[in-house]
Amino acid sequence: MFLNELTIKSTASSCTKTTVQSVLGIWFILHSLLQMSGPESYFCTMRSGERIPTHVLLSGSGVCGGEWSSPIPVWNREIGERDSIGVCVMGALFTGAELTNEKIFDLMVDFLAMVKVLGAKIVTIYNANVRYELLEQIMKLYPGFIDMIQWENLYGKLHYGGQRVLLNDCLYRNMRRVKYVVFSDLDEVIYPVSSNNWIDMLNILEKKG
Repeated sequence: MFLNELTIKSTASSCTKTTVQSVLGIWFILHSLLQMSGPESYFCTMRSGERIPTHVLLSGSGVCGGEWSSPIPVWNREIGERDSIGVCVMGALFTGAELTNEKIFDLMVDFLAMVKVLGAKIVTIYNANVRYELLEQIMKLYPGFIDMIQWENLYGKLHYGGQRVLLNDCLYRNMRRVKYVVFSDLDEVIYPVSSNNWIDMLNILEKKG
């Protein structure tokens, strides 16, 4: 069983066992049968009145005095005013036989222009191996609009490049900073038929609901 050690300002405050849940869902059965490694989520219950930690450390030793991982930061600890809509790009950006750096650049420019018009306030993008100079050009076009995260290239290592891990991470990153999260590929956009943007569409749906 993994343990985690909660730290506040780099000072250990508590040590407790975590509960483990596979991120793969039904694919966990296939991974188990083939004895393949797979992603997991670790959940920790905080004590009543305990402050939200700044970092979490993991250990597989089974005891609180064992060796710990490097500190893992806790994101979005404070609940502030949330923007209406955030976008998570479904899958890490990577180059391959058909996807060149230049093609990904063109896809991103078109995609970002579209979702911005539709009402997105922040777009979270994970990069596996696309040239950073190209991404930097795009981020300069949209200052404050893109949350670019460097991501390990898991294609060929986990099912569908570990997309479930990425989506799970993106959901938690945006949980306290946006009200709605849109999951979308670069070449697909949810376009409202009877509204001008996502916000108007959601307002209509909320009234109907």
